[in-house]
Amino acid sequence: MRSILYIAILMFSVSLFAQSDQTGNRGPKQPINLIHADSLIGTTIGQTTIYELDGHVHLEQGNVTVYCDHATHYPTENKAECIGNVRIVQGTVTMYMPRGVYYGDLDIARGEGGVRIVDRRSTLTAETGIYSTKSNIATFVKQVMVEDDSVKITADSIIYFRTSEESFAYGNVLMKSKFQNAFIVGDSARNIPKVSYSVIRGRPVLIEVDTVYTNDSNSVAPMIVTTDTTSKVAPTRTDTKKKQQPSKPTKTKVIDKKPSKNSSVVSKDAKDTVAKDTIVTEKKRSFRLDTLSITGNVIESFRANGSKRFVTTGDVEIVRKTIQAKAGKCIYDDEQELITLREKPNIWADSLQLYADSIVIKAPERKLRNIDAYYSSIMILGNDTINLTRKHQITGDEIHILIDKDTIRGVRSLGNAKSLYFMSNENQPDGASRTTCDSLNIVFEQGDLEKIIWLGGINSEFFPENLVGNGTEKFYLPLYKWSESKPSIPLKIKTLGKVTPKSDETKPKTDNNKADTDNTKSEGSTI
Repeated sequence: MRSILYIAILMFSVSLFAQSDQTGNRGPKQPINLIHADSLIGTTIGQTTIYELDGHVHLEQGNVTVYCDHATHYPTENKAECIGNVRIVQGTVTMYMPRGVYYGDLDIARGEGGVRIVDRRSTLTAETGIYSTKSNIATFVKQVMVEDDSVKITADSIIYFRTSEESFAYGNVLMKSKFQNAFIVGDSARNIPKVSYSVIRGRPVLIEVDTVYTNDSNSVAPMIVTTDTTSKVAPTRTDTKKKQQPSKPTKTKVIDKKPSKNSSVVSKDAKDTVAKDTIVTEKKRSFRLDTLSITGNVIESFRANGSKRFVTTGDVEIVRKTIQAKAGKCIYDDEQELITLREKPNIWADSLQLYADSIVIKAPERKLRNIDAYYSSIMILGNDTINLTRKHQITGDEIHILIDKDTIRGVRSLGNAKSLYFMSNENQPDGASRTTCDSLNIVFEQGDLEKIIWLGGINSEFFPENLVGNGTEKFYLPLYKWSESKPSIPLKIKTLGKVTPKSDETKPKTDNNKADTDNTKSEGSTI
């Protein structure tokens, strides 16, 4: 079935080029002229003469030059069948193939057995292909690859426009960036080398694979939050293991004036953490692969002026280890190591969910460090140990989540901060506390909420368990939302190997192509 498709594409292309030639106001076609051959043998069949040319064959028609080892020249049909080191040259374009045909009346060169076109910054290879010397359009099918200064694209078929240097790829498209270890898999793609821009459609997936070293002293980072229960700002703390008294929050207003008292405790804990991690770094280094996938309806790649940016739009889904996200639009700036989510974004991180108008994910040196939410922000933390409906909630103009070693270490809410905390006593529900303030900090211990610190303009309400009961929803904060539809790893990632062409079969057997084949294989093994 696939072979029939390839033949149909070629036949359509030949027909299209032929129609283009027939519609113009043109005189008789120039004949294909013999310039040189080591030997020539002519054969006459009826009224038709055929020439067998052998050794250093050189043919010309206008601005098109044909070189090969052996050719059968049909002057009546204005056609030449070429075999062995075939090379067709027109201006900056050179077409290489082991065998092919040049149709002088159609201005078409057709090659098979491994065809390659080189034109300025672009190289196009395939098992079979045709090139129109009139329209300057190349159509290649079966194990196709187009390569320029910044990307390499493989596909079932590719149409290349020499005038604009644009290429259109169709079927099992795989685009690899030369600037980073990133791949995009999709159904179709358009590539414009002049502006270093590509757009991929058909529910494409961006995959970035990084080698992350573990047990490495370079990865040690001090903790910036503390769980020290002897902190001098204890009046601002809510211990999650104890029942909160309704009168206590009103005593914490003075904390707004001296928030820096935490600094000495932080420094102490940071030193303890570094000391603890230093023992780990003495172990043998190891590594793991950290894969980021971004899926959407359309992915655009911008690579001009040193920029390495991917813009994904339409039903965006992101998966990276313990983090999943959805949004209407995603901007991945690899240079700045930022992922910006817009248009109703939300994030899942273990039992935590985050919603906002805009969310920024920061991953310096490929290590997830911060998640920042802006405007209409709400963070929900599930509490599976007691009741699924008892979810702690934080809202604010901004919510900043601190992450270290893939674990949430702290959360800060700034501006119009609100919190809803469901209390417990010996793993039994024990009422709820709802508080408003200027800002608040949350400390996590091993991924679990340890304490909350409120700062400035505090107004707190406590609801005993007999009022909360099973009606927890009526205490939820206004922006509350919750979703169980987390994105998963796209199926296209698992089929990457199936769409990678065998480069040693799609290129002519030359020394230069052997080097290209070796490079392609080494890149494929990275996947």
